[in-house]
Amino acid sequence: MGFKSVMAKGLIAKAGVWLLLDSASAAIGSFIFFIATARMLGVAQFGVSVLTLSVVGMLGPVVECMFHDALIQREVLEREHIRTASTVALATGAALTAALCLGAPLISNLLRTPEMTPYLRVISIALVFTGLGAAPTALARRSLQFRTLTIRTAAARLLGLVVGFTALFMGRGIWSVVAQFVTTTAAAAIFLIASVRPEMTFKVSRRHLSELLGFAAPSLGTQLLVIASGRVSAFIIGSLMGAISAGVWQVGYRFIEAAYLFIGGLVNHLALTVLSRQRPQGDDLLATFREGSARAALIIAPAFTGLAVCAPQLIRVIVGAQWMAAAPLMAIVSLASMVMLLRMVCESMLATMGEPKLNFFVYLQATGLSVLGIVIGARFGLEFATLGWALRVIPFVITFAIFARRALGASFRQQLEPILTPLAACAVMAACVYTVEALLPHLPPQLLLAAMIATGVASYGAAAALISRTFREEVVEAAAFARRLAGAA
Repeated sequence: MGFKSVMAKGLIAKAGVWLLLDSASAAIGSFIFFIATARMLGVAQFGVSVLTLSVVGMLGPVVECMFHDALIQREVLEREHIRTASTVALATGAALTAALCLGAPLISNLLRTPEMTPYLRVISIALVFTGLGAAPTALARRSLQFRTLTIRTAAARLLGLVVGFTALFMGRGIWSVVAQFVTTTAAAAIFLIASVRPEMTFKVSRRHLSELLGFAAPSLGTQLLVIASGRVSAFIIGSLMGAISAGVWQVGYRFIEAAYLFIGGLVNHLALTVLSRQRPQGDDLLATFREGSARAALIIAPAFTGLAVCAPQLIRVIVGAQWMAAAPLMAIVSLASMVMLLRMVCESMLATMGEPKLNFFVYLQATGLSVLGIVIGARFGLEFATLGWALRVIPFVITFAIFARRALGASFRQQLEPILTPLAACAVMAACVYTVEALLPHLPPQLLLAAMIATGVASYGAAAALISRTFREEVVEAAAFARRLAGAA
């Protein structure tokens, strides 16, 4: 069963459209609030808010992702599995809240930002609500209740934005960031529990905990390394270079993170749910991998290449000229993220085959290289620290290629072929966009950005159509799938 037959199912189309809406609401809402805070807080206050979020952002995924994939992936899920997962997640959230409240002064001094202490203590409350909603969220995804999940989480995000913007316009500064984060997290858990009404009996079974941990441990490690990547980087940069440097890094990183989490979350959640149900075997694995890689590259390659070449104008127009130092950082992060996303289909396939340990090994390598690169690069400046962060792409290219060859039977050539046309077209697109930028330097920034985007879209489509005879067919098939998603809504 290939990729086309898997994705043609009406049930999967419905799941896909709601996953798309959920990912879009998360990315758009958080990005809008990020823009507002970057413009209104000032460089120093924004840096403190970045460090505050980086700390809780490293702890939150521990609670949220602990048993997420294990609850979805298990073929037979017993009531005791659910009770155990719910209890452990809530207890972990409460324990981390207590630890963060007690350790806030120590963390603030470590980051040379003592004023961060009260913000850390209040924002830690969100970890309790994260633990409360962790198991119900996984169960909703397992049963394909994406409509219910999306509506409730979108409502929670909207409420968080209302509270955050109200506090921001009232001049509450960093407290507006804290209020937005805590409100969103608490409302998401409460709304979902009120709607789904899962069994809220708390009890731990050692046997069932052991069964969950068998899959959850490496899967959790992978999720932590993915989600917390930017938070860890901001934390390290802040400790080595100060809060202002952390703020500049976060502006460059945050532009890309929104797109990365949107596309990556959509691919990961949908692919894991679909493939865990379909479980393709033999030749179908290779066919699914190649076709999935080709479809993903059609969107990922031009989107992230475009973000890289338009970085200076995007920064200037959206968050203001005071953040122009973040433009080269944004370009570096964008190109590195493109490489990592192009390998995400391989990651999903390995997880479906019951090999999350392989994914964890790749992300562990990536994180180690990234941390080492930042520490060394920070001695020479923020751009070199960002280049050090980008070393994380090496295991995505090399180690994943080795694993895919062994597990899927995909040669290095078979892995590369599906993405060659989009990458070649992106090179042409970049040259055309840079030419327009050089020829029209006196245009207002907004008009110049619009001209660069229009040129990029047109040149990419034309180049891809000339390079590949099958490009038009692939676009038509991708558009047909998009229409099925829209019809499923």
